[in-house]
Amino acid sequence: MDLHDISARIEKLSAQYAEVYGIERSAEWALLKLTEEVGELAQAHLTATGQSRDRGLDADAQQQVLADELGDVLGMCLVYAQQMGIDPVDAVTAKWFQHERSQLAASTSPASTAPSAGAGPAAGTASPTSTTSARSQRSARTRGADA
Repeated sequence: MDLHDISARIEKLSAQYAEVYGIERSAEWALLKLTEEVGELAQAHLTATGQSRDRGLDADAQQQVLADELGDVLGMCLVYAQQMGIDPVDAVTAKWFQHERSQLAASTSPASTAPSAGAGPAAGTASPTSTTSARSQRSARTRGADA
């Protein structure tokens, strides 16, 4: 099952939930629900990592609650994307993978191992473009480590 299929199934379930409970679904509602679910994920993380009371749950149950809350966050991300008319696959691909090939090439090129002193338009300075590029590369590397 791909992400589009999962998104369609979650959208159907979300619409059913809204109908049963008389909720008017909107982008604002989806974003607020997502925020609520992120808070619940944070609480589950604190519990599962011993940074909060155990809530009477053993380690396996805590891990299950953590997984469930992550599922809620992912599901609400997909509901929000639907509400906003955003294709989740396109969004993830464009944001996360945009520098994948260029970073791989840069990390294996001889220039990438050279000292960075003197790089840029003048020694010791960086242009806004090079600063933005470096910031983007650091951000992409961080995202890759988090993924």
